[in-house]
Amino acid sequence: MSAKQASYMLKQGAINTGWKKRWFVLEGQGIAYYKDAKSSKPLGVIPLDGCFLEKDMSKEHAFRVVHPERRIFHLAPLSAESLEEWVRALDNINVKMQGKSNLMHENVMTSQHLRAGYLNKRGHIQKNWKKRCCA
Repeated sequence: MSAKQASYMLKQGAINTGWKKRWFVLEGQGIAYYKDAKSSKPLGVIPLDGCFLEKDMSKEHAFRVVHPERRIFHLAPLSAESLEEWVRALDNINVKMQGKSNLMHENVMTSQHLRAGYLNKRGHIQKNWKKRCCA
């Protein structure tokens, strides 16, 4: 099967939490990532079965690939256009965004759904309500 989507993105490491530029290729039900576009052996594969996407507020254009029982991958395409292409490609294989809708126009994320916004929280000791940002 040929790749549906391929481009450079930044990936946050699990142990060394810095962001590294990697070449990503969507293949079947997984995203393989390589050191660069010329590499033939992947450094790893992100399985997409049972996953969904969330907005990642820690970096511009970033999103998370989330599975309830596995590692969360933090990825950041290099442009808004690339982000839109990735979200569309992942949506085509039923990896969906969670949360708010129509955020492309709000400059937050391209997708039908995201999980980010404000909530009202009532204090435990002081019983007043406060608005809190949730990401």
